[in-house]
Amino acid sequence: MKTNLFLFAALVAAFLSVSSFSAAQVTIGGSDAPKAGTILDLNSTTKGGLLLSNVELKAVNVIPASFPNASAITDDAHKQALAGAMVWNTNDEFPINGDGIYIWDGNKWNYIGGSDGVCIPTGSGTFTGKFCFDIATGNDGINGCGTTAVRIFQKTVFTDRTSQDGVSAAPYSGVQVYTFTPSGTVNNVRFGFIEAVGAGKIVESIMPVTDYSSNGISTACKVTVNYKSSLQNDLSGLTRDTGLKLKLYVIYNDGNADRAIELNISLQDCACCGAYVASGVWKTFMCHNLGANEGADPFTISRDIHGAMYKWGTSVVALSAVENFATSDEITDSNYPPAWANRGGTVPTGWNINWDMDNKNPCPSGWRVPTIEEWQGVLDNNTIYRTADGGTSWSTSTSLTWTTGEEDTGIKFGDALVLPAAGVRFYTNGLLNNRGDHGCYWSSTASTSSSRRIYFISSDQSTNDFTNRSYGFSVRCISE
Repeated sequence: MKTNLFLFAALVAAFLSVSSFSAAQVTIGGSDAPKAGTILDLNSTTKGGLLLSNVELKAVNVIPASFPNASAITDDAHKQALAGAMVWNTNDEFPINGDGIYIWDGNKWNYIGGSDGVCIPTGSGTFTGKFCFDIATGNDGINGCGTTAVRIFQKTVFTDRTSQDGVSAAPYSGVQVYTFTPSGTVNNVRFGFIEAVGAGKIVESIMPVTDYSSNGISTACKVTVNYKSSLQNDLSGLTRDTGLKLKLYVIYNDGNADRAIELNISLQDCACCGAYVASGVWKTFMCHNLGANEGADPFTISRDIHGAMYKWGTSVVALSAVENFATSDEITDSNYPPAWANRGGTVPTGWNINWDMDNKNPCPSGWRVPTIEEWQGVLDNNTIYRTADGGTSWSTSTSLTWTTGEEDTGIKFGDALVLPAAGVRFYTNGLLNNRGDHGCYWSSTASTSSSRRIYFISSDQSTNDFTNRSYGFSVRCISE
């Protein structure tokens, strides 16, 4: 259990409000005078512990009904007046640390310590929403953050209190809605968070859109996160390395046990992901391949960030990440997706006609597929690193050993653009080739009846390829 001097200060107000002592200082447990500087002195003459009130917390931003006059604690003034109240929570399913000591900060309950917390296995389904925020005010062209002139088109304004649900075009607001879509039927869905870096600075409140505590839920469940307006100042000058970090959780019961899905959220004054596409010209890229698990760390290569496969010129996924990774058999070279010729929409057949970004753009609003010139610019204007261990050790060497079938190999351009070697799907039958050995990413540029891509292996990288449009390649979107 964590001992904190603030615990004693927090209890003083509660104790004195109900005691009959009129003295400014009080000693409990002995006859000695209170020590200088103390209001409440738990004297060492009597050996014993301080017993906190045992309370069952139900929600992270709600005062329990068991509190005296709880029905009157409804407005912000009453809630702020209780800042510093401390309890021992008896609810071992309370997101996400379970039972233990919690302190009320005027808006929500914060875990201090106590139990070992609840170890909840990872669940299935998807948990999506905006996971990276850039206020785009500082680090102009330094610290690998890109220029503010470019970043401003993907900026966040935390003082904007407009609720955004699935909004993909900047400016982003300080009120974001996140969506959990279950895989099958689940019970008792609830949400929680841990402020991993910057505790007390990030979340003002978190509130499910409705009560999801019932059984038999099979449709999307949403939670609104109100980020603090003060982040507009608190994030100033913070890079990706020094920025604040939040872990947002959805927890549900699958009929047998509780499961959890984690979404890692970064907040900073720095481009989330991007690279130079020409000398001095920075462009923002999406942090993940289309179809990847956006809750996974985009700078640590794993199966989760490989994503889906697309044929060129189409907006329909040819093979989703779920299909790619549902079983270990499906990531072997012998896996043939059924009816590959009919998957992913109709491939354009015209000569020298670039990918139609008006009608067939697979990227979200505000994003598009890069041109081959932009991919070449990425190769020419950024330091190129490779990894063979998921991103824990990056190297400029071109002699790393990449083995087909591995899931943690890939390439990094500069400080902020990581592409996993997700392999390819062969154009005639969808056969999976070279996962962990090749990375192939579409450009929007056509060449005669073929199309262009960026290609890399452990020893080389190039854009000088003219490729059949029915291949299944990865897509990484670039900002408009």
